[in-house]
Amino acid sequence: MDDTRGVLDSLSFRLGLVGAQVTLAFAGRVEEVGVGHKHVGTLSVIAARGTCSQREIADSLGVAPSLVVGLIDRLIEMEAVTRTRDGDDRRVHQVALTETGRAVLEECVQRVHALDAGLLSLIGGAAHESLAAGIAAFVGDDGMPTRIRNEL
Repeated sequence: MDDTRGVLDSLSFRLGLVGAQVTLAFAGRVEEVGVGHKHVGTLSVIAARGTCSQREIADSLGVAPSLVVGLIDRLIEMEAVTRTRDGDDRRVHQVALTETGRAVLEECVQRVHALDAGLLSLIGGAAHESLAAGIAAFVGDDGMPTRIRNEL
């Protein structure tokens, strides 16, 4: 028996391959705006939550807080966000979008919608509905894959 086919044919492996290719395509489109895909995720979390702490951003994205610090540093350089110390706890930094950040995010949203359209053109209408339902089963109310992180 060829055990390698079991891995190559597995849902987990295939989703990983597809995810990697989509991430590369997404990154290429937003790079033209001057940000990386992780910056877009950070901006999106801030836009959805409003002013929030770096820890809240890290928790939402499922990444280490130290990664978020570097992402926020770059976004501050771009004047896309502001970072201020929390009035109640000096160890906490609150992050908020600026008008520049909203404009950058809006441009990225347009680009991701174009990418989505391209991806959906590769599959039929019924497959699109099935794909949307399948992905919805993995994500929480916030659109993040919290079910995978929390239940597996």
